[in-house]
Amino acid sequence: MLLEKNRLEAFSDGVFAILITLLILEIEIPELSSIDDRSMLQGLLVLLPKFTAFILSYLVLAIYWLSHHDLFARMQHINGKILWLNLLLLLPMCVIPFTTSLAGDYPHNSVSVFIYAIHITIIGIGYTVFERYLDALSRKKAFDGSVSIGVHNFRNDLAITLNVAACIMAFVWVPAAFVLLFCSRLVVLFSYWRTSS
Repeated sequence: MLLEKNRLEAFSDGVFAILITLLILEIEIPELSSIDDRSMLQGLLVLLPKFTAFILSYLVLAIYWLSHHDLFARMQHINGKILWLNLLLLLPMCVIPFTTSLAGDYPHNSVSVFIYAIHITIIGIGYTVFERYLDALSRKKAFDGSVSIGVHNFRNDLAITLNVAACIMAFVWVPAAFVLLFCSRLVVLFSYWRTSS
């Protein structure tokens, strides 16, 4: 069964757009004890962990949206398996506003940061499964393999390894877990720029 590619792309784009919008809605204006500059700065400093989690989650969604767009641009047709793999890929992404809020509200708590890191790891694993299925399709000429998915697989494996390390570091030193999660995004972003240029 062959399906229309445009409908699946439009649905996926809508999900990504809604999730990115929901991320910023989790950050509320601070309540101040008094309306002066010092209170405002203190209130904004309290929000710093929330903004850190927001930026990281924005990078996660933005990079996967870019990669998702490239994958669909190279697809020659959509079959039922691609449809279901795409829906399974979007499923954990829909939870990202919750885990982002959890990590932003409790940035020094090992359990909250672990949940956030394991969630990003699950998204990465889902995306890797999706890309590897498309790699198999490229051998059957159902997918344009002009951009090496082998490079993508190495990038994804390295990013997942960094994410798993972040899960472990959440129970050792929480700031290091956030650094590893940012590094995993930079690995994917750098690889994306190199393969798309």
